[in-house]
Amino acid sequence: MTENSTVDKRRVWRHMWMMLALFVLPSLLAVFLFYNPWQFSLSHVNKGQLLTPPKQVEAIKAIAQDKWLLLLAVESSCDDACLKNLDKMKRIRMALGKDMYRINQALVSSQTLPAEKIKRLGNVKGLDSLVVKLGESMTAGIYIQDPLGNIMLMYSPEVKPNDVYSDLTRLLKVSKIG
Repeated sequence: MTENSTVDKRRVWRHMWMMLALFVLPSLLAVFLFYNPWQFSLSHVNKGQLLTPPKQVEAIKAIAQDKWLLLLAVESSCDDACLKNLDKMKRIRMALGKDMYRINQALVSSQTLPAEKIKRLGNVKGLDSLVVKLGESMTAGIYIQDPLGNIMLMYSPEVKPNDVYSDLTRLLKVSKIG
């Protein structure tokens, strides 16, 4: 009988420690994560550089027409790299499928484009050309603007199209506007 009582006491203590661990360890873990968030921080999911606060350029806002806008900003006239980026933008827009009608494209330049360049750009459907002084507000690259006129994401000119595509699909999925 003494042997059974010691086994029972062990079992009771084991159950008590398991119950204590079940309720106390999650609380201790929560406190640790609250005071040390950098230990297990999740990285961001967007591929582009998030602009905080979002920029608004009134001249660009006018051509959005309540749609999302994929902007290509160039500092000078549109050269071969610019044409490649326009082709990237066209392919990104086509890859969106049914959502491609929610997006317009625009080429923003600090100089007016020659007539021959505009002819070459004519095969890009839905492309608006706009002359805006870039200045400090925008550098050369690809930008995403929401339908409210906020330029929120920026990409380098050498960006992979899949990076822009993944961000756009995520934005269009959660957005109810545009």
